[in-house]
Amino acid sequence: MGRATRSNILKAAILLLAITVLQACSGLTIESDWDRSVNFSEFKTFSFMKENEQQINRIIDERVRAAIVENFTSIGLRQVDSSEKADLVIGFHVIIDDRTTYFRVYNTWHNHGFSSSRHHWHYSPMVVGSTTTQFHYRVGTLIIAAFQERGKELVWESTGSRTINESNNPERNEQRINDVVQRMLRNFPRD
Repeated sequence: MGRATRSNILKAAILLLAITVLQACSGLTIESDWDRSVNFSEFKTFSFMKENEQQINRIIDERVRAAIVENFTSIGLRQVDSSEKADLVIGFHVIIDDRTTYFRVYNTWHNHGFSSSRHHWHYSPMVVGSTTTQFHYRVGTLIIAAFQERGKELVWESTGSRTINESNNPERNEQRINDVVQRMLRNFPRD
């Protein structure tokens, strides 16, 4: 096997490993928690906290807000225009982290192996090499929290994280956000 062929196999192995790891990382991770002493069936209305001044991106924030409205409405809550009239006040925060992963693949082969010449054994040493590849990716985290207006106590919170797969398609980006919010709100208790 020639050196060029080994190099091609090594590059293909690195690419396959990177794709496998990044696909494993891209799965959505959701963690939710709520106050078990609260009767969630009493909540009929919701509103949002005042605009977040630290919004990451106006378009993303609007999509998240629309997805929350659609999904809370689908589980029987009605949006009202002010937090004073709402049973629940909803807040959310989007965090985007740039991350880097390194993959190192070791390759080994024997230069010539064992050889013998008239009662003397010779061993050619094993050649060891490695290739390190760097991959950059982004992880998006969405935190949604629901507060009881009376006392503004946190009653439910959910966090969803996944690797961001960039797209130039606004409809696809909107659908991805809606899917994340929908899966997060599956954990919203409705006694």
